[in-house]
Amino acid sequence: MNKEIKIDGIWYRLDIDKQEAMVIKSQGDEYSNEIIIPSSFFFEGIIYRVTIIGEYAFEGCYHLYSIAIPDSVMSIYPHAF
Repeated sequence: MNKEIKIDGIWYRLDIDKQEAMVIKSQGDEYSNEIIIPSSFFFEGIIYRVTIIGEYAFEGCYHLYSIAIPDSVMSIYPHAF
């Protein structure tokens, strides 16, 4: 089961069964300035580990100048940037 949420300005697709999260393309304004992706976050009583940066997650983000990627991220999909 998947669910899309926004936490601290970053959009995620949650894999509720695996308790993992994928960074996805913004569902509104493009990402800008500095993004710090956490290694995990707490949502609705569950700690989700951020493991993937999804396809096209940061495509076209012309005002984004810095992204901090944690060690928990094991996959960066094609065209993520």
